[in-house]
Amino acid sequence: MSDIAAQAGDVAPVEKLAAALAVAVVDVNPRTGAGVAELARVVTDALAAPSYVCGFEAPATDSTPTIPVLAGPGCRCTGATSCCSGPAHPAPPVPREGAAPRTEELAEAEALFTWVEGVMAEFGMSEEAGSATVSDKIDRFLLHPLIGIPVFLGLMWVLFQLTTAVAEPIMDWAESLVTGPVMRAIVGDGKSRKEPLLLVLPPYQVPRLAVIGASTGRRVWSFVSGAGTAIVATLAVVWVLQAIPMSSEHRVAEVPVTESLYGTVAEGISPVFAPAGYGSWQAASALMTGFVAKEVVVGNMAQSFAVEEPEDPHDAGTLGEKIRANFDESSGGHGKAAALAFLIFVLSYTPCLATVAEQKRMLGFKIAGGTLVVQLAIAWALSVGVFNVAKVWW
Repeated sequence: MSDIAAQAGDVAPVEKLAAALAVAVVDVNPRTGAGVAELARVVTDALAAPSYVCGFEAPATDSTPTIPVLAGPGCRCTGATSCCSGPAHPAPPVPREGAAPRTEELAEAEALFTWVEGVMAEFGMSEEAGSATVSDKIDRFLLHPLIGIPVFLGLMWVLFQLTTAVAEPIMDWAESLVTGPVMRAIVGDGKSRKEPLLLVLPPYQVPRLAVIGASTGRRVWSFVSGAGTAIVATLAVVWVLQAIPMSSEHRVAEVPVTESLYGTVAEGISPVFAPAGYGSWQAASALMTGFVAKEVVVGNMAQSFAVEEPEDPHDAGTLGEKIRANFDESSGGHGKAAALAFLIFVLSYTPCLATVAEQKRMLGFKIAGGTLVVQLAIAWALSVGVFNVAKVWW
């Protein structure tokens, strides 16, 4: 991080710093890639011939920093209380006679920090009070107990707007590229000690366009190759089920949804949601397509109720009335409670098919399948509980 050190004024000759630390020091600038190859070579050499700290001497009376003792090929034992010989191995500290283990641990910590302060002072790296950088000032502002939470909520709101209002036209265009050809082809535990929390806040940097492009390209390709295949396949299955009739009275792709294979499957699973107050095939089919993407839940209901889009953009249409009547009928007169339970289930169950596909790619089939079952079970239990509590008032 030589560029960050230069901005902070903490610049030290690499050779002298390596000699003081008794380890290899590499000048690296990750933004430009300078020194990365040398760092890889040094790390490879270090892994091939590892070295370990054997111990520290007690702080000298004249505050002279004590050099750490490294064990390994070619190490120097200057300042050692004991020197490791033979193959590299970690050597436990030798407690002083009559000293408690905790006292010995504190003494070693004091020796370590005394040595660190000595090295920093030798190279002029002592941080003066009040010399806060721009990055430090941003951290103090964003992590303020009163200001930080409103700023976080504001950023989340902006992110939500970007993923809905801004990304929606792009999603519609991308969807049309896939749905058009496909539809045409089909239709025509262990305990441990409590440790203090330590957060390392890196300084804010302006990334390069090349780095952003490369990182974005890798992520997009990983998503498209991993989750895209599963999404397209599932959408194709849904469309095929909606086009297949269950009787000879209708032709393929000219069958009402209620009499299609898709409607029959939805009708078959609808009793599962009866305890939650929305045991209709319309609600069940909406949840089936919502498994692919939550954005299509409302659109699927409009298709299930055979509601056409009103010509007047300010006209709410009849979809809301039909959904309300459907919830009232399926819940026995507790439509508001059923609607609330339906929303709870939509918010709680599997986010989308892309999430399941990514979990399978990263964690394997068993963990992804188990996660899916747990999410569905929790969402169903929450939905049933909310309905039975809410129907007391509604």
